[in-house]
Amino acid sequence: LQRLTFLKVGHHGSHNATPVDFVETVVHARATVDGPRDAWAMVSTRPIKIWKEIPKPEVLAAVTKITDWFSVKEARLQLMPYTRPHVEMAVAAQISPAGPRAAGKHGIGMLSIGSTTSQGYMALSAAWGICEELAREHKQAVSRHHWRLVAPMHVAETREKALENVRFGLGQWVRYFTEVIALPFEIKGSSIEDKCAQLIESGYAVIGDPDDAAAQLERLDKQSGGFGCFLQLAHNWADFPQTLRSYELIARYVMPRFQGLNPGRQASLDWTATNREKFMNAGRQAKVLATEKHLAERRGKPSA
Repeated sequence: LQRLTFLKVGHHGSHNATPVDFVETVVHARATVDGPRDAWAMVSTRPIKIWKEIPKPEVLAAVTKITDWFSVKEARLQLMPYTRPHVEMAVAAQISPAGPRAAGKHGIGMLSIGSTTSQGYMALSAAWGICEELAREHKQAVSRHHWRLVAPMHVAETREKALENVRFGLGQWVRYFTEVIALPFEIKGSSIEDKCAQLIESGYAVIGDPDDAAAQLERLDKQSGGFGCFLQLAHNWADFPQTLRSYELIARYVMPRFQGLNPGRQASLDWTATNREKFMNAGRQAKVLATEKHLAERRGKPSA
């Protein structure tokens, strides 16, 4: 194993994204530079043509299909799809137009990772236009309802508590993204406070209270022109109980603002507060009238 080099070529499952001759060149160069050693690369030998085959109506019945790639004989699903007509599909997108183009061409959803990095955020304003343009060219239908934006958040009752919570794991997360893989920006500062401040001020992350989370969603909504779903990037900045508490606070105090759940209740609350004095006066008058009526009634009756 010490002599083995393994190169995975491609990005997020794009096995046919890299030409074979390029892989062979890389492997040859690696073996030449490092000296004789076994070198392996994982790369597809043919394009994977699946887009137009999903979904097939036959998936609900027995399917037989023989190709030069695979053979299936009288296969059938034992568990029916939860979503109809098929599992929702989406293509990853970040900065380049490749993701929006693929989503539009195939009429599927779009998953914008890195939505709050500086370049990813700026790309949001043009992404959906590209998607719609390609959809028209290929006679596909797309909807913003199927556009997902991804970003990290940790929410607590107060900003101070959120900062205290992320002391648990933010340092390890930063180390991983700066020493193992690369974030599209540099995180500076030696203390957790400095790192948090940079993540917050850059707009990349929310480490704060529910109002901070709501403000981030409003910012993304305005920049993108509207999207269907927000996905939190799992990060383990806080321990498990505080992570669950963050999810609960977002579910209770953030998402209802964007799901149209509270306008009626808020309007009723505001109207009642505005007319509070009128209701209080009417209540006091009703008590006086009820008391006077009772006394008058009792005075008009003969004594026993």
